[in-house]
Amino acid sequence: MTFVGTRPATWRDALVLALIVVVGVVLAEREIGRNVPFADEVEYVVMAHNLYHRGTLSLAPSVAHPATPTAFREPGYPALLAALMVLDPRLAAVPLACVIERGPACAPAYFWAKRLNVLLYVLAGLIVWWAAARIAGAPWISHAAALLFLANHTLHKYATYLVSDFLALLLTAFVSLALLQTMRTPRAGWALALGTALGLLVLTKAAFAFFGPFVLLLLIGCAFRRPRAERRPAFAAALAFTLVHAAIVGAWVARNAASIGEPVLAQRGAQVLAHRVELNRMTPTEYAVAFLFWTRGVGDNLARRLLPLEAYRRFDLKYDDGFYNAAQSRWHAAIAAETARGRSPAAAEAAVGAVLQREIVAAWWKTILVSVPVAYRGLFIDEFIVLTGPALIVFLLARRRRVAGFAAFALPGLYALGFHAAITLNLPRHSIPILPMLAVGGALAVASGWTWWRARRERTLTTA
Repeated sequence: MTFVGTRPATWRDALVLALIVVVGVVLAEREIGRNVPFADEVEYVVMAHNLYHRGTLSLAPSVAHPATPTAFREPGYPALLAALMVLDPRLAAVPLACVIERGPACAPAYFWAKRLNVLLYVLAGLIVWWAAARIAGAPWISHAAALLFLANHTLHKYATYLVSDFLALLLTAFVSLALLQTMRTPRAGWALALGTALGLLVLTKAAFAFFGPFVLLLLIGCAFRRPRAERRPAFAAALAFTLVHAAIVGAWVARNAASIGEPVLAQRGAQVLAHRVELNRMTPTEYAVAFLFWTRGVGDNLARRLLPLEAYRRFDLKYDDGFYNAAQSRWHAAIAAETARGRSPAAAEAAVGAVLQREIVAAWWKTILVSVPVAYRGLFIDEFIVLTGPALIVFLLARRRRVAGFAAFALPGLYALGFHAAITLNLPRHSIPILPMLAVGGALAVASGWTWWRARRERTLTTA
């Protein structure tokens, strides 16, 4: 599909992009508060503190405790915070007791850590702009994509958290761009960049662990489909991707095998599966209510106003028998039971995870059905989903509307959307990596509409 207005970028386009970036920064800054880390954030800061001061990722709550290595969650976030501590002595000096107790006096120490989120957000927006230019060839379409991405008010509120998903967002945007470039013209440079970025993304968001093998198969398949003269560089690109990606992910797994005795990528995987098992227990009534309750902004209030409590009770996070809290309780109980039998924490996690996996597979049809409203829930991370959602469907499924390169760019986002819908509760922040795909898709939809209107107008003037 060819769009009107295709031309090289000029200094005026750079000025427009700068204004869009300013809009994104101002809107994100308005959401940054004085809150202190909580829940998982506390553990990330503790690990970062131990990494900076003691050279190991550990959950030791003070220097009086041994720095026992841990593989808790993804190491990307604490590693980033530890790197920031090199430049920010105030963050490096924050007492661990204050972090763990969530003391409000520690809030000033997190000033630059929160601004780092905004920086990562802007960098991701610039990649989205560049990718849209590579796909559509028109600067104004790139501007539309950057605006849809950087003006996303729903995302801005997550900038207030000390450790949020903005690192994963940046890495996903770059992986999408690198995959687009590698599939278009296989070169070792882009393949190395793709493997490196995807490896770092896996260490930041473990859900992408299965995406690497898929990309490798895709690159090999594309290599076989190329003319014989072009196959050698295509296979070389696939090999370069494999080596660097395997080296990054493999080094982390080897570290865990050596440090904690388990060659795992991340701990607490069973916790995620417990949520899916609980969601699979939806009743038919709850299934219908899910689409209403999970509609951003108005759905939950409408459900409370129009429906009896039992129809939406389990969706509410404040009830112990709700989908979230019930899953947490059953997971904790199962881990405790396995630990009481003498298993190590990692072995207990593996045992509980195996049981949950069998339960999910046995009810595979429920998993497929429930994934639909769960995917719907995650889409509302996008402020402009009314535009970007239909656009995604059109540009991926409608042959006459397809745009060369968009499908390759959208693959990481599609993977994230499908994985979280099928496995997790898919809280909106889980779906943050789908935003680059939706922003570019929305911009292409605007461009497509404009091109159609211009063509119709020209036909009308010609026949007049």
